[in-house]
Amino acid sequence: MALALEAARLAQTSKVAAALNRLRSPHPVTHFEIGSAPVRALGFGGEGRFLIGGDTSGRVRVWDTYTGRTRLSAQVQGAVTEAVVNYGADLAAARGARGGVRVWDLSTGRLVRTFASAPGRAAGLTFVPKEKGRLAFGGRGGTVEVWDTETWSRTTTLHPVGGSVALTWFPDGDVFPVLASLSPHGSVDAWDLDNGRRLGTVRIPVTGKDPATVDYVLDAHGDDQAVVSDGMTTWVVWLKKLIINDWPTPDFRPLGRTVALPSAMGSNRLVAADSKHSRVMVWGIDPVYPPELPEVHYLFSRSIVTHGSKMTALVARRQSTGDFGPDAPPERLSAAVALADGSVTLWDLAEGAQLTVSKQAIQDELFQLCSGTPLILTPQEWKKLIPELPYAPACVEVMKQREGGHD
Repeated sequence: MALALEAARLAQTSKVAAALNRLRSPHPVTHFEIGSAPVRALGFGGEGRFLIGGDTSGRVRVWDTYTGRTRLSAQVQGAVTEAVVNYGADLAAARGARGGVRVWDLSTGRLVRTFASAPGRAAGLTFVPKEKGRLAFGGRGGTVEVWDTETWSRTTTLHPVGGSVALTWFPDGDVFPVLASLSPHGSVDAWDLDNGRRLGTVRIPVTGKDPATVDYVLDAHGDDQAVVSDGMTTWVVWLKKLIINDWPTPDFRPLGRTVALPSAMGSNRLVAADSKHSRVMVWGIDPVYPPELPEVHYLFSRSIVTHGSKMTALVARRQSTGDFGPDAPPERLSAAVALADGSVTLWDLAEGAQLTVSKQAIQDELFQLCSGTPLILTPQEWKKLIPELPYAPACVEVMKQREGGHD
C-alpha cells in the first residue's frame, strides 16, 4: 500500500506504473497486532472497515483495517468459536466454547451484555441491520434467539428443525433483511425477523456428521448469493430463491472440490483454502443474479503460508464499489487470513494484467486500489515508510477527487 501512496504523489512515469503493477497480484496489506494462540474466528463489520478475531485462548480483538490499530481487546470463556461486528461498527459480539455470548460497545470497550442462554455446543451468531438492530445466536435446545440491540429485549425465538450451526442474513429485494439459518442436516431456512415465521427452505445434501466435529459455513455478507459448506463439500446457493417460490431456478450449485474455510466476496466471488490449508483459492460466480443456474469458474490460487504453518481462519470482505468495465483496473479482493502461528493478515487478492503508463490509467488504478483496500498511514508511519515525500494521506485525497471519501 505504501507503494500506491507514493505513486499518488509522483508524476506519470514507468516507475509509478511498476510500483502499482506489483500491487496487481495477491499481496499482504496489513499485519495486525497478534498473540501466540491461533485465531479460529474472523469477521468483517462496519461496512468492511473493522475486522474481529478470536483465538483459542479466549482473546477477542477488533482492528481498524484502515489504520491497523486495535479498537477492542476483550476476553470470553474458553476458545472463541464465533465473532462478529455489526454494520454500524458500534457493537462487537463473540461466543466462547464454554458457553455464553458477550457483547461490547466498541466506542468505550465496555461489556454491555452477556447471554448465558447460549451454550458452548450451540452455533450461529450474527448481527442483522434492521431499523432497530438485531443480534441472533444459537440458543438452548436448538433454538435461535433474536434480540433488539437497543432495548436488549428478546424479539422472537426461532425453531429450525435440527437446530442451527450457522447464521447469516440477506436482503429480500426491498429494504428488509432476512435471517438465514443452516442446520446440521443441511436445511437452509429463511426467517421473518418480525414474527419468527419460516419463509422458505432448501435442503443441501450435507454429510450429516456430528456438528461438534464439523466446521459448517453459511456466508452471504448481506448478498443474495451465499456459500454453504459442511467441511467437505461446498455449494453456492441463491438465497432469494427461498422467498420467491415461483422463481424457475435450481436451488444450489456444488463447487465440485474439497475446500476449507470458504467465504463469499460480495455476490460474484468465492474465496477458500485448499484441503491442506496452505493456499488461497478464488472463484468467480456468473451470473451474479439468476434466474439461470449460477456457474462457478475457478480463477486462481496463491500460496500465502510460510514456514510450514496452516490457515486456521479465513474471511472475505464485501467488495467495494469502484470503476468497472472491460478496461477497468482489477477489483480489489480483500480477505483476512489467520495462520496457526497466531498471525492475522489482511490480503488483497486482486489479479490483473500489467498497467499501461498513462495519467488516466494511473488515476483509475489509485481509485480502485483506495476504494478496495483503503489503508491510511499516520504521519509517523508515513515518515518511516516514505521519508522522501511530504505527508499526504493519498487515499483520502484520491477519494475526495472522485466525490467519495472515508470518515
